[in-house]
Amino acid sequence: MRDLTSAFALLVLSSALLFTGCGKKERDNRAILKLDSEPKGAVITLLKREVGQTPSGFRISPGVHVVKFAKNNYRPLWMTVTLKPGEEKSIKAKLEPEKASVLFTSKPSGASVSLNGRFLGETPFVLKDVAPGSYTTILKLPKYSPQSVQWSVTSSRPLSINTVLISNEGQLRVTSEPDRAQVKLNDSPVGDTPYHARLEQGKYKVTVVKAGYSIFEQTVLVNRDREAVVSAKMEPLPGNLNLTTVPSGASVSINGKDYGSTPLKVSALPRGRYKVEFRKAGFDPVSIEIDLAGGQTVERNLVLNSSTGQLDFVTYPPGVTVYLDGRLKGATVRDPNNPEISSVFSIRGLTPGKHTLELVHKRARPNRKVIHVRIQKGKTERLDNLTMWIANSTLEMKDGRISTGRFIARQANGKVMFEPEPGVQVTYRADEIKSITPIKDKE
Repeated sequence: MRDLTSAFALLVLSSALLFTGCGKKERDNRAILKLDSEPKGAVITLLKREVGQTPSGFRISPGVHVVKFAKNNYRPLWMTVTLKPGEEKSIKAKLEPEKASVLFTSKPSGASVSLNGRFLGETPFVLKDVAPGSYTTILKLPKYSPQSVQWSVTSSRPLSINTVLISNEGQLRVTSEPDRAQVKLNDSPVGDTPYHARLEQGKYKVTVVKAGYSIFEQTVLVNRDREAVVSAKMEPLPGNLNLTTVPSGASVSINGKDYGSTPLKVSALPRGRYKVEFRKAGFDPVSIEIDLAGGQTVERNLVLNSSTGQLDFVTYPPGVTVYLDGRLKGATVRDPNNPEISSVFSIRGLTPGKHTLELVHKRARPNRKVIHVRIQKGKTERLDNLTMWIANSTLEMKDGRISTGRFIARQANGKVMFEPEPGVQVTYRADEIKSITPIKDKE
């Protein structure tokens, strides 16, 4: 009976809010209040009573009212509304989801945790402000199997997720004949034979190396809780030669037989005495003798003496095309530390004697510069900075005049120094200039 009476009272209140009262006709000065929320379906508390869910509308007396919006898994929201007589007002409340903190732990700790491919942290750690919903995280730790963990947030209460990781280690044992050989796993040195280690399950390339013996390679599968065994038997090798020169590219003959160019590795040579000759155009020939023992690797690095010369120079500005004896050699480029000059331009392998160097740029005045140089054997001829006058900017004045020339500098007082012709410098006030446009460095 009490429940029926309460329901009837609520019905009367709702009718009072929604409809005009009966009795004597009076002017209805109540306001209209329309309430909505995002998401919809929030319970509305008005005049200290629950009066429905969003979206809803009410007729209500003017004045100040407090409205409460409440929905499961969202934070309740209170709003103060001031209504004037006869006013119609719409309010839409944006509800914030309840969020929780989640503690991630693992045994052992230090596992990386990722969600949808995004790294969250390493256990133990706390992830804050997690919205309600279902989630799947992946935990990874070297030598342990990846673990997929599903969990859900249903309220703002803190959540603890502990994961026990399962080891995926196996054992690898490597022996060799002869012993004390270097062991590499996936090309990385790990120790000498006899070798034993616990490794994460998977495939490994095992390489066993010892000077004077053939290289042993084998791919082995390491399984969890099992031992894989590799027995490497290596055969003695003949002698080897590792030959390098500075500069490289020298042709090599051994006891009169051509073998190729440096850097050069010659394997499977019987023990004995060898005459090795090196030849390269522009350098003096060199001949050496090597005593080679069985299974030995002998390395020789020779610095060849140049029979040619070299030319080095810098241009101001950069971007100049270079010809030597009528042949195109390239163009100078900006120095990264000083953009007004070029990096050193080098021409190597020049025969001793006279050479003609030409610098060309279509905006230069004159656009071609010729320099005669003499090259000496084995020496580098370093020229002073080679300068060409090249227009680098277009100057437009406010009175309409336009000049093409070389921008020199902007002074502290704002004046601009400009060179419209080689050797002719003009100073302009800043208020006379409309614009200064750099000219691209391309020819």
